Amino acid sequence: MRTTSSAAAPPTSDATQLLHIYLRDHWALAGAGAALARRAHRHNRDTPWGHQLERVARDIADDQEQLDAIRHALAADGGQARRVAALGAERLARLKLNGRLLRYSPLSRVYEAEGLCSGITAKRQLWLALTEAVGPSGAGADLGALVERADDQLATVAGFHRWAVTEAFQPAGPDPHEAR
Repeated sequence: MRTTSSAAAPPTSDATQLLHIYLRDHWALAGAGAALARRAHRHNRDTPWGHQLERVARDIADDQEQLDAIRHALAADGGQARRVAALGAERLARLKLNGRLLRYSPLSRVYEAEGLCSGITAKRQLWLALTEAVGPSGAGADLGALVERADDQLATVAGFHRWAVTEAFQPAGPDPHEAR
């Protein structure tokens, strides 16, 4: 395992190709993650979590721009087909059975929070991998600051998830069909 230094050695040709694929894949998924964050905010703007989700959605959009700049700096452009596929998968995920056919379901909040946690965790791992591959300020980005922002996003979304679970699964009172 290589230790992180301020000036990482340039990757070999094979490593460069793999890094480019990795960046394209993460960029494709970043588009889907940003769409999910916008949707979670839009559906929860009038809840106690509206402002926090708005900040998370803005941060995720900014992270996506940072990743795009890193891709360009490392000449890892391309990947539009992957991005379209990831956005299509995000939209298909909305069709899941969640107990409500035409309305927003409290279960949707739980799924959105879990999807955001997964995406943010993957993005955090991307920033850490890039730190190892190109150094902490490789490609002109402050990767340490991006890791910290991902940690903040995870903490916020974990709180939203706890609230969403409580909202979705709290007992609604006595079951009127239950025998007394």
